[in-house]
Parts: sequence; C-alpha cells; structure tokens
Amino acid sequence: MKILNLLLWPFILPLLLLVYLLWPKARPHFSERLGLGRLRLPEKGYLLFHVASLGEARAARPLIEALSGRIPLLLTTMTLTGREALSKAHPDLPVTLSPLDLPELWIPFLKSRRVRGILLFERSLAVDACLGPGAGDSGGAR
Repeated sequence: MKILNLLLWPFILPLLLLVYLLWPKARPHFSERLGLGRLRLPEKGYLLFHVASLGEARAARPLIEALSGRIPLLLTTMTLTGREALSKAHPDLPVTLSPLDLPELWIPFLKSRRVRGILLFERSLAVDACLGPGAGDSGGAR
C-alpha cells in the first residue's frame, strides 16, 4: 500500500493544485488539507474529536462541551461548513479541517499535534447494513 501511495503522489499533487486554483472558497484552509498549520500544544497532547460534517458538528455540541472542560480537544471535520459551525460554537477550541486520507499526511499531522486518542463522532450509521441481510425486516436492530 505504501508503494501505491508513493506512485500516486505525482498524480495527486497536480489535482490538489487544480482544486486550489479553481475553488477559491477552499483556499483559506487549503493548508489544513495537507496537515499543515500551527497549534498551541498542551503538555499532555490532544484528544482528536472528529465529526464528518455540519450535521455531526451540531449533534456533537453537548458532548464536546462536556469533554472540553476535562481534557484538551482538537476538533476536526471534513467540510468547510462543519469547520465554520465548530469554530463558531467552540471559539476557545482548536478547529481544523482533517487532512486528506493519505498516511503521508495523517501520520505527521497526528505526531505534530501530540494526539493521544481519537474519538470519531458519526450520526448516521447504517446499522441494518452492518448486521447483514434481512436485519431491517424486524423493525430494528437485533
């Protein structure tokens, strides 16, 4: 897999440049997609709290508020609207777009931010699909 990633980089980089040039709305936070940017780091490191998008950002608000007083949180999201919602709801917490799904970006991102744990918040799981064929016929999860 690592070899495949290395072989794909020459094709991925021009595509990233195209996105940067053709999508002005993405420019202000483009470096975040590459896992770049500086944060003030707590001594013990962060718990990375990841929400996919705007819906999850809104749904996770009570949990984020409950945890933020106890442990240092780093909030990440995949979308610009999710980022805006997190920044507005939690101005005292660091918020960033998550890097692209490439190990070459994620590993340095996690290490540089001293991430000591990851909490993934997902609001729409396909429980019936996970349980197998016919699971949805009983009117709920088994």
